[in-house]
Amino acid sequence: LFVKLKNYPIQAFLHCNDLHFLNKPEDELKKFKKGDFLEKVKVLEYDIENQKIRISLREAIEEDPFKFYDKYRPGDVLTCIVTSSSDKKGISVIPEGSKIETFIKKSQLAQAQSDQRSTRWIKGDRVDVLLEKKEKNKVSLSIKALEEKLDKEAIKKYGEGAIGSGKSLPFAQLANTILKKKK
Repeated sequence: LFVKLKNYPIQAFLHCNDLHFLNKPEDELKKFKKGDFLEKVKVLEYDIENQKIRISLREAIEEDPFKFYDKYRPGDVLTCIVTSSSDKKGISVIPEGSKIETFIKKSQLAQAQSDQRSTRWIKGDRVDVLLEKKEKNKVSLSIKALEEKLDKEAIKKYGEGAIGSGKSLPFAQLANTILKKKK
């Protein structure tokens, strides 16, 4: 959009990505028509030499929802609510206290390939995930990475014997003992 700034003989450029934080830019752009009045905008940058001004509507009217992640670092565990699941692709989740929906690919749903079924979750389920990466306006969440992290911590705490630890139970070797007696 090209916007005339009130009381000034200046036009500014409002890119569709600067209309709203969460909605699709193309959908937001369709909401405006020539002659509409914007009550408040924020100047993002200006270039006096080239007579260019770039403005934002979204930053003037609401707080960036990605600031939710400012208090978290990669490696932190977040509890999310499942918003939808796709049989072949993965699940969509929203971290508790956030407005941002994030998609988790099928390959990131579990360590074991047999458990990577998105149908394990339904809308409204709560699931813990690991924050893998965080960039300005993009995050990567993974259940698989959380499982791997928890496995490493268990091995570190309990040693290699923690894997398959049921073998140390009194009757765990019973089948082997019976087979030896039969031979």
